[in-house]
Amino acid sequence: MELSQKFYESMKTCAKIQSRPLARGLHCQLITTGLDDSTFVKNNLVTMYSGCGLVHDASLVFNEIELKNVFSWNAMIEGFMGSGRVVDAKKLFDEMPQRDIVSWNSVMSGYFRNGFIEKTLEVFVLMVRCFECVPDANSFACVMKTCASTKDLNLAMQVHGFAQKFEFFGDDSVESSMIDMYIKCDMPAIAESIFLKLQNPNMFSWNSMIYGYSKLYGAQSALKLFDQLLELVLLVRVEVQISFFLPHSYYQTRYVK
Repeated sequence: MELSQKFYESMKTCAKIQSRPLARGLHCQLITTGLDDSTFVKNNLVTMYSGCGLVHDASLVFNEIELKNVFSWNAMIEGFMGSGRVVDAKKLFDEMPQRDIVSWNSVMSGYFRNGFIEKTLEVFVLMVRCFECVPDANSFACVMKTCASTKDLNLAMQVHGFAQKFEFFGDDSVESSMIDMYIKCDMPAIAESIFLKLQNPNMFSWNSMIYGYSKLYGAQSALKLFDQLLELVLLVRVEVQISFFLPHSYYQTRYVK
């Protein structure tokens, strides 16, 4: 493994455990070894410092980057949003020479995490209208969480329409977020119709729908749905164990129809 790659792995670990002394120590080592000049390394320093809550340090490194790329800007925007400095994050976003979908999603999710609900919606609408980027699954998941928090059914249905327009039906994360959105908007019947069409609902969908059933049909129906989930989990565990212990060809013949 190259020395720069070792530092990269160390920086990721440092951000994960949020060790400020280690972060500054790694930066010093990079300077000593002369590996701190590349845009790639500085981008990761920005991410590391931001992850450790040292946004001022991250900002100093960002300002030192001579050849900033979109990853540089995105890392600093995420750092500012993560520390609650939404004004600074939006200022950087507006100054970006080129934005990608990560840039838009970082601002959207940052506004949402910091409680700026209207701003979250404004950014989503602007993204749709300016044609600079096409919303992705993360964009819709974020804006649907926003709709769920406002309990605005009219807004939820507009977002639903956008999801259809951009052909995001069939995406598990979008449909799961949509189920939760409609339940929070007190429309569990719509949520149920979406849930019943899912081929492989994830745990988030199940949890949302169990709560929805309790509102729509009462506790007994919610418990029945919960029992179905338990049966499914047990079946999956049994099949996994069987496929592990038996030869693949035998398993396919005997258990897979």
